[in-house]
Amino acid sequence: MLRELGSLVTAKQELAVGRIAGPQKKVLAARDFFNHLLQVFGEVRAAYSNEVESLRKNRTGHAAILFSTDEILAGPIVTATFRTFLDFLALHSVDPIVIGKIGRERFAQSLPGVDFQFFQLPTDEDPDAQVPLIQHLLQYRQLTFVYGRYQNLINQEAAQVTVGDSKQAVEEDVQQYYFFEPSLDAIVSFFDQNLIALLLTQTAAENNLARLGSQITAMERADINVGLRIKRLVQEERQNTRQLRNKKQR
Repeated sequence: MLRELGSLVTAKQELAVGRIAGPQKKVLAARDFFNHLLQVFGEVRAAYSNEVESLRKNRTGHAAILFSTDEILAGPIVTATFRTFLDFLALHSVDPIVIGKIGRERFAQSLPGVDFQFFQLPTDEDPDAQVPLIQHLLQYRQLTFVYGRYQNLINQEAAQVTVGDSKQAVEEDVQQYYFFEPSLDAIVSFFDQNLIALLLTQTAAENNLARLGSQITAMERADINVGLRIKRLVQEERQNTRQLRNKKQR
């Protein structure tokens, strides 16, 4: 039984290793660009807060979005991300939104009776599947995404990013002003709608990469533990055999 479990763990680990190369290259290449895009839009919102507020006057509330997973054996990053999400909910009055079946199960168990919205994980195979989620998020003035962030194969961390707060403080000496073509209204409207789609795409990719890295680490530990357990069982079996042989000789 343990040997079969060891084979399963090894197969799961090899599968995760084979699946991480492509996402790793893609996510790391897009991360700096995406962070810079958030910085620029944040500067625009801060420098032109009155204009941006007038364009977003129909939006209200703050939503917190948890990126989880559908896989059971996804590693410790799933738990770390979920705990970060619960901590954020405890400190802020927000509407919780959960993406991923494991997150839905844990939320229902941890906060029974608390209402939340659930959505399926977005996939590259069906990009239109995230349209209902985007439309739902467009009603909110402020959004906080909680997700797993990949550092390397050994380390992954729970991360969060908040967008939509046009009243955030910006120091006078670093405040930036821009020229807009065709207009500020058109640029803000385009950014405001498309930024959500970009956020979903990037955070989903980041979360998936962190999950794969965490899964590889967890499988390595499990493989080591299974090997140690098999070794102990073999030693115990040999010891029992020697004791039984000694008893017969007496």
